[in-house]
Amino acid sequence: MELLLEFLGEPFDIRGLTVQTIHEFFNSDVVKIGRSGKPRAATSINRTKAAIKSFCKYLVLTEVLPADPARAITIKRAERKSPSTLTDAERKKVIREVTARKGN
Repeated sequence: MELLLEFLGEPFDIRGLTVQTIHEFFNSDVVKIGRSGKPRAATSINRTKAAIKSFCKYLVLTEVLPADPARAITIKRAERKSPSTLTDAERKKVIREVTARKGN
């Protein structure tokens, strides 16, 4: 929500939140680039999308907005990294350590 307020500037009448505003927000550097200057991870952007979607649903439920401006937001499944595996040398070291501890 902090990113949305940063993008919109203050003061902003939340009743003026539109599909176009949401679209511009998610295409802005506020969302795409982190405070460090590096691109945000897909998972971070997805969390932001989920928060905005939930907030907009709440605004419709409480009749602040007549329609959900975030209805068109899609959350793409983030690519998962495969778990790293031990090298042969690391595997042998672990086995030696376990074997040595069993002996004590």
